[in-house]
Amino acid sequence: GEHVLVLGATGYIGQAVVRELASRGFAPVALTRSGGPVPGSEGHDVAVVAGQATSEADLQRVFDTYPIGSVVCLLASRRPNDDAECLAVDYRAPHLAATVADRAGVRRFVHVSDYGVYRPELQTQVHKLRVEGELIGGHFGRLPFTIVRPTAYYPYLAISFGDVKNGAAY
Repeated sequence: GEHVLVLGATGYIGQAVVRELASRGFAPVALTRSGGPVPGSEGHDVAVVAGQATSEADLQRVFDTYPIGSVVCLLASRRPNDDAECLAVDYRAPHLAATVADRAGVRRFVHVSDYGVYRPELQTQVHKLRVEGELIGGHFGRLPFTIVRPTAYYPYLAISFGDVKNGAAY
């Protein structure tokens, strides 16, 4: 029953991660803006804390409330052309989460990035790469980390399948 903080728990992948963690016997903890339940987590024991991932105080409150052993950071800004949002969500929040996680002595910090798989010039991806560099460079002490770079290719296939079914080339 290790407590795992999931940042981005209400997103598409986050919901699946929360369900999978719960089904494997972990105790997921979700920090969400609304404090409402994580969609699709019905029937699972998921702790939800209302707060902002961009607030060090809110993150610290989660660590003070639960014995967090691991963190999974799935945060992604919703508007990749909004520089202020990208800075806050794609850099500041993961940076703060790693800072607080290091102080708390967590056993694993998982940063889910997507740098370069779609449009590497977007600010969102620049900031994700910045977090990767800080993790690799040891800016968070001895925080054990994993960087995951999933491909963004598959979601876009759905768009192309319709074109192909209608006789267009791909």
